[in-house]
Amino acid sequence: MLFHAAALSYHGKGVIIAADSGCGKTTLTLALVRQGFKFLSDDVAALDLNNGKLTPYPRCLLVRLGTLKVFQQRGWDLPSHQTALKTKDRTAIHLSSALLGDDCQPHRLIIIQQPFDTDERICQITLDSLPARLWADLQAIGLQDIQSFEKNDGFSPVFKAKEADVIKIYEACEQQGVLVLNVEETAVAPSYYENTPQLQEISKLMAAITLLPYSFCTYRSRLVQEDYQGSAAGLIEPLVKILEHVKCYQLTPGRLEQTVEMIYRLSPR
Repeated sequence: MLFHAAALSYHGKGVIIAADSGCGKTTLTLALVRQGFKFLSDDVAALDLNNGKLTPYPRCLLVRLGTLKVFQQRGWDLPSHQTALKTKDRTAIHLSSALLGDDCQPHRLIIIQQPFDTDERICQITLDSLPARLWADLQAIGLQDIQSFEKNDGFSPVFKAKEADVIKIYEACEQQGVLVLNVEETAVAPSYYENTPQLQEISKLMAAITLLPYSFCTYRSRLVQEDYQGSAAGLIEPLVKILEHVKCYQLTPGRLEQTVEMIYRLSPR
């Protein structure tokens, strides 16, 4: 199963940090790598349902300008890396092989609690195509009141929508056989990270229920259709089993240094 989450390891034991885009996963991941964590992914956590192992899902990290500014303000260097591409607002990097982790059993799950204004956040959504029937369905959701359809470099359809409507958009696209290439949320307000971070341990069941919406498995995926009779809720039981030996937490993030220190302290040794 693939989840929208960062994945790291410390002394060979896995740490999963689930959060939406714009909530600081990449910034937090790079800061933790500076603390000695090994990198598995900053955006996709891959869990094997057979043995529960956390598998590396390395890819090019897209480091936004905001993350670079955060590091510069603190006098931090990015972990050892090679730059693959640089644009005005982001830099694509590959971390050095010495910083990459291996397959491991997860021991900590941290779910970042979103700010209260999440429903008002705007997402930029990229599709692989936009048939007329799908566009009509999307307009019925209310997208015509947010932003007109536009083309990205003349190829991929791109439009903006409220985050609260993203699930409806996924469902409409699945019904029409259209692939959602990317959903990028606007960043959380900087003031969200000026507070003191708060950490609360939660039950395995609560963790599984909270983690499930971060899964890339939808009701039409082969896994759900063939093994769970078309209901993604069937994944809760195997998730609880995987989390049997995992300590689970809900994190309200705050100042970066304090958040990193908090995660470092609770990480398995």
